[in-house]
This record gives sequence, structure tokens and C-alpha cells, in this order.
Amino acid sequence: MKSTLILIALLLNSIVSNSQDLIIKRTGEDINSKVLEISNNEVKFKKWENLDGPIISIPKNEILMIRYQNGTKDIFNDEIKNKSNANINNKLALGLQYQTLTFGASIKYQIDRHSVIQASFNPISVDVTNLNYYGGRYYYLFPQDSPRFTPYLFAGAGLVTYNSKSYNYNYSGSFFGYNAGGGFEGRVVDNLALSLDAGYGKLNFSGFYTVVGLNLGFGIHYYIK
Repeated sequence: MKSTLILIALLLNSIVSNSQDLIIKRTGEDINSKVLEISNNEVKFKKWENLDGPIISIPKNEILMIRYQNGTKDIFNDEIKNKSNANINNKLALGLQYQTLTFGASIKYQIDRHSVIQASFNPISVDVTNLNYYGGRYYYLFPQDSPRFTPYLFAGAGLVTYNSKSYNYNYSGSFFGYNAGGGFEGRVVDNLALSLDAGYGKLNFSGFYTVVGLNLGFGIHYYIK
């Protein structure tokens, strides 16, 4: 008789346990509950031991997982991570770009997760040859777990102009410039980024000849929300 009562108690406990929802918080706390509503920002529920009591709300970013009475579960890790990443805009940016002795304005636009295009207008020269650069770049990104640091490869091309004086001789002209290489971009804050890269190509002029060699670049861009 005693063993029968124990078996019945265990069965009843199992039925009760399986008829409630279990909220597991990120702190490790378990809450036996009846989940009523899950919105974009919070979860509403009643405590299982007080179903006639008040409705309680918990921010979703405090919850690790909900295991429902039917055996299914919701895990909030990816959702919280994606929500955090969504605060960092990658779509459109305006800024300043230095490219091989030239400096000027730049605009970037992200096509998809891996692809970015850039247009540069660099009318300011930091060299006696008065170089100017007007062109664009394509970036291939390597997204990381942290969106604040992104390595990339790039290829660029554009018009390079020059106007200089040497030995009382004025010479000016233009040529098709190009380069390719790699670098990285890091976020200072959510919407402000610094980039640094190095490449190899033809973007310089010396004497009467174009120069093929190492090219350095850096930029600062503000991503518009």
C-alpha cells in the first residue's frame, strides 16, 4: 500500500512538472511558470505556484531559454546577439579617405554581408606632384563574431591627375590608376569607424613616369543610422 502511494505521488509530480513552463534566466535562476506572451522586448508570465496572482514581465535579454510544457523550447542567444549587432549600422557611411598622397571625401555603401562599394573624391595632395585621385573600390568583408572589427580585401581603380614643376618645366597629365590589397576596419563607437590598409598598384607619379609600388590608405567614416 505504501509503495502504491509513493508511485502515485511520483506520477502526480511528473504530471505537474510536465504541465508547466520553465524559464531559465542568464543568472542560472529557474522559474516555474505559465508563459502568457512573448513580445520583441519582454516575456510575460505567471508564477506556477500562484496562477491567480499578478502577471510578471522580464526583459528578454535576461532570459537564456524557455522550456515549454509540451517539450519544445526557445533559446534566446542568437536573438540577443542579432539585436546587439543590429545597433551597429553597416549600410551607408560618409567620411574622409587618404589614398597614396591624396586626401578627400568618401562614401561607402554595403550591398550585402560581404560586399561594400566605395567612391572617393580626393582633390587634396600632400606631395609636390599635386596628385589627385577620383575613383572607387570594391571591398570583400570577412565578418567576425564581433562586428566592431572587420578584416577585408579590396580592389580599386580610378583617374589619377598630376600637375607639377621640375627644373622650371611644368608637366601635367593623368593616367588610369589601380591597386589591390587588404586591411581592417574597427569601430570606435557604434557609428564611427577607422580603417587602415595596404595594397600594391599604380597610383603614383615621379618625374615623367608612373610608379607601380606599395600603396597605403586609411579612412574615417561615420555610418548613418
